[in-house]
Amino acid sequence: MPGKIPAGSIDAGRAIARRLLRALGLERIHHPSFTALMRREGVATVLDIGANEGQFARDIRERGYRGRIVSFEPVSTAFLMLDRHAQRDPLWDTYQLGVGDVAGERVISVAASSVFSSFKPPSAYAARTFTGLREDHSETVHVVRLDAFLTAHSDLIANAYLKIDTQGFEREVLLGLGDILPRIKAVQMELPLRELYRGQATMVEMIEWMKARGFEIAMAKENGFDWRAMRLLELDVVFVRAD
Repeated sequence: MPGKIPAGSIDAGRAIARRLLRALGLERIHHPSFTALMRREGVATVLDIGANEGQFARDIRERGYRGRIVSFEPVSTAFLMLDRHAQRDPLWDTYQLGVGDVAGERVISVAASSVFSSFKPPSAYAARTFTGLREDHSETVHVVRLDAFLTAHSDLIANAYLKIDTQGFEREVLLGLGDILPRIKAVQMELPLRELYRGQATMVEMIEWMKARGFEIAMAKENGFDWRAMRLLELDVVFVRAD
């Protein structure tokens, strides 16, 4: 066919482009998105724990997720932004609540960069490495257990995807699910390769903890890198039921 480019030329061009992107530090690895996994698992509700200003919820909406989203955020300033975004979405509900293993009042450290706010203090490494972790102020917030919340909102349990972004408080969130955990379709959480918050469970501990409860890893993506030390810091890991 006139004008047809030889396949070898196309392959050579792609190889050159990959080498150029790699040299510039821009090479991309293609992999499925979290929303692709949600579609595969038939997810109907996303429980967005530690929603901050709604970044995760907005991202999955942009990527095509059309089901319900229920976001929890205890920090007042972050919640105001979260609620403002959610008001434009009839299938997105927000609660100004913390989530943990014990219901009641708890003090949260609000960081200079609110995404780092946590119920746990930063490790010495994290405090000296990330200026955004510096405490701006603290707030006393209300904390709920998810088993109690989901018992009162039982329509949210079926085909639920639990996303936890709680800065070292992941295991406490899961403990608060009690006997409901086996009914959750998938669990996404940040797992550290080095301690970022004092007393947080390690990645290995959480993988074994989830395995003991019938879950296996379906997906993992880089979620933090220390360029000065050239060390991977944490991964976003998604677990699904092994059965």
